[in-house]
Amino acid sequence: MKKIKLIKLKSLLDTPHPNNIEEGYKKIGYTNSIPKVGEVFYINTDKGYFRTSTVVEVINETTFRTLNSIYQIIILTNETN
Repeated sequence: MKKIKLIKLKSLLDTPHPNNIEEGYKKIGYTNSIPKVGEVFYINTDKGYFRTSTVVEVINETTFRTLNSIYQIIILTNETN
């Protein structure tokens, strides 16, 4: 399991919506997975699960695009210690 920081780099929406998360938003948690096209990306945080909207493109090893946003993943550790 990897400890990661998920950062919202950009919003792709022209208008706000009820769950709108601002650019620069950061969430730290754990994941066993990598972003996959057609799936939502989950991380387990100290306050429960956080999920993105559906992934539509994996840009590179650390960046992906969802229906609503572009996110960056920074790996903090490779284990849950």
